[in-house]
Amino acid sequence: MTEDRTYLTGAVRPRRRVMGSLTASALLLVGLGGLAGCGTADAKKSADTAAANLSAAKVVAFTMSLKDPKGSLLASATTAEDKRVAQFIESSSLTVTIDPAGDATFGSATKTPQTAPEDLGAALKNSGAMRLDLTRSGKSVVGLTIVNGVIYARVDLAELSTVSGQQLSKQLADAPPMLAPAVDGLKTGKWLSLDLPALLAKYLELTKPASPGPGGAATPSPQALLGLQSKLLAAFEANSAKTVTTSGDQTEVHLAVKAKAFLTAVVDAIAAIGAVPGTASSLSDLKSGLRSLQDGTVDVILTVKADHYTSAVLDLQSLAKLGKDPKAVSATAGAQLRVDINDQAAAVTAPAAGQVVDLNSLAQSVLSQLSADGTLSSLAGGGA
Repeated sequence: MTEDRTYLTGAVRPRRRVMGSLTASALLLVGLGGLAGCGTADAKKSADTAAANLSAAKVVAFTMSLKDPKGSLLASATTAEDKRVAQFIESSSLTVTIDPAGDATFGSATKTPQTAPEDLGAALKNSGAMRLDLTRSGKSVVGLTIVNGVIYARVDLAELSTVSGQQLSKQLADAPPMLAPAVDGLKTGKWLSLDLPALLAKYLELTKPASPGPGGAATPSPQALLGLQSKLLAAFEANSAKTVTTSGDQTEVHLAVKAKAFLTAVVDAIAAIGAVPGTASSLSDLKSGLRSLQDGTVDVILTVKADHYTSAVLDLQSLAKLGKDPKAVSATAGAQLRVDINDQAAAVTAPAAGQVVDLNSLAQSVLSQLSADGTLSSLAGGGA
């Protein structure tokens, strides 16, 4: 029961997870903008305009997919399960859509780190929206939507059964009776929802800030995070070479990043501000592990078309060559991780009411029991 309770209380802080995605996107935005200074005058102008368009966008979507034109990854699979998973991944894509609150743009929402709000419930009600879509061959497999603190999630059990090799709908037959609304919703392909602001208003224990555990680190200040962004950009610039080619309205920026040196600089920057909760020894171990990497480069191609960033492609074999496993190098020949960028994406909206199963009553029954015995306060506050 402890594990389930931890998941439940951990789920009440989606704002931090949304902002975590925004922060990661912010670093991408900074990195893309930093490329404007390279290449010819026309390439510079195109990159400048693309960075401005990305920053000014109201809604931005990033779609990640795996490309394996030579079939290297599939050929390296040794078991039926590995092949099934490889085929599923290659035919799938993950789209992350960020829709900042109010009139905020993608750039304004990601450039300034925010302090933890005093009223978490009120902050969630004006936190904007985010959507994650895992699709396979164009069909939705898993969907997660967060709109102003209300979480909506749905899965296609048949599609997930394809990759797992198990009939998931049959396994749900053994679920406790109290979970019947959730089980029925999953089986019928409906969205399961949790209104977090409503739960926070009813259970004030959930609004208590979590304290760092033994050897943990406090959340860095906004000023420290801004400083971290600057250090990461400086490390990126110092450890990357750029080649720019232009043809018509399309510009390609070829990046060769010295991964070992760059990642070492990243770890040093994080350690300097204590940005990651954990002991200093864990960061030291991580840095020590980086020493085993080869002194190669990771190759990325960024594409600008008609003054908009359209894609970023990572050569997975260049990544594999940093290690010392020849099988990994062979298995990634020609393989790419592609991220398509759409700075004119549609707004994120909540699912239709008729397609939603409200789980707040179920959550309240569990939280009330935890609150009555004092467990909720302990878990929410980071206690044992």
